[in-house]
Amino acid sequence: MMKTKLIFLTWLLLLPIAMIASSGEVVLQCGNIGGGWNGGNGGGAPIPRVTYDDTSITFSCDSTISQVDVVVKDIQGNVLIEDTISLNHTYVLHHAPESLNHQRYLVELYFDNRYYYGYFDQ
Repeated sequence: MMKTKLIFLTWLLLLPIAMIASSGEVVLQCGNIGGGWNGGNGGGAPIPRVTYDDTSITFSCDSTISQVDVVVKDIQGNVLIEDTISLNHTYVLHHAPESLNHQRYLVELYFDNRYYYGYFDQ
């Protein structure tokens, strides 16, 4: 009985932490540019990896990609973050925690006539 109460109390204490901590990987999809297909992965062209946590969005890639236009929008389409970055393996985009608070977001990446997008919940 005492063990059950201890487990329950531990669970109650950890639950708020689990609800606050949000992190994961954004699954990127290949999109259209100018009404046409952007060619998929372009025969081995690099595809960035996007991860997020409560304080940052991290972009990484196995190779260098110059001038990646990054746009983060809320579900209503409002632009929250817009930046041009160069990916040399890893780039961390820090943001104020209050700018991304418990909604669904869209990440868009534009580079080398390619367009990738993915959603994440914060």
